[in-house]
Amino acid sequence: MCLNIAPAQNRTPTSIVYDEYAEEMSFPGIYGGHPRKYRKGVRVTPYHKATSETRRRDRRGAKPTHILYMAVKIMRLRAHEGVTNYFRVQGEERSQEFSQAAKYGDICAAKVVVMGTEILLVSVYISPGTTTTQKLWFLSRHLGPVAELDTPMVVTGDFNLDVSKQDSSRFVEFMANHFKLRLSNDVKKTTTLGGSVLDLTFTKNIEAETTRYASYFSYHRPMLSVIRPTTSNSSQSS
Repeated sequence: MCLNIAPAQNRTPTSIVYDEYAEEMSFPGIYGGHPRKYRKGVRVTPYHKATSETRRRDRRGAKPTHILYMAVKIMRLRAHEGVTNYFRVQGEERSQEFSQAAKYGDICAAKVVVMGTEILLVSVYISPGTTTTQKLWFLSRHLGPVAELDTPMVVTGDFNLDVSKQDSSRFVEFMANHFKLRLSNDVKKTTTLGGSVLDLTFTKNIEAETTRYASYFSYHRPMLSVIRPTTSNSSQSS
């Protein structure tokens, strides 16, 4: 008896969900202490064992208590197999999403020194039409390796996500919880001529005041971020 709960464990006996001898112990009048016999080379799953008991040629196994016992076991095994399959499918989907995340936009980074403080400056462009989930996969793929660093960081660019809308809170919370990046924008100040807030600036371990310039030709308003290192002796901005 095996459960396919992890790689190579389909060859390892386990009794986490299914006990090989549960029926023999619970219904000695049916089995008489005789173990089951299996054909060589036939792989038998716990679900096969449970369902086979309801189709026994020996009608001693057709007692109501035994049928109820096996019915409950079948339901539990189906639930277990469903959960196992769910995690397998979810894992495959996540791996595929992560591998394709690079195509959702462009990103570049450079280290700069502001008033003696080294800062990681990241410029981001995320393609229009991408879902919030795809944006998060894109950022996780590229920002994940530096998320745990204490280096001051500024992440700015066109995220193609309107943070002035209520449903964008999930994205802002994700940036704060997973990357410790705080939104510097005033969501009431639009960054496009269409009245949306798409051009964003996030910071970590540094302060930035984001303001906008007038735009006469471009759909996106020019944005200016004034950076102030969070050190005790920094009283000026750059």
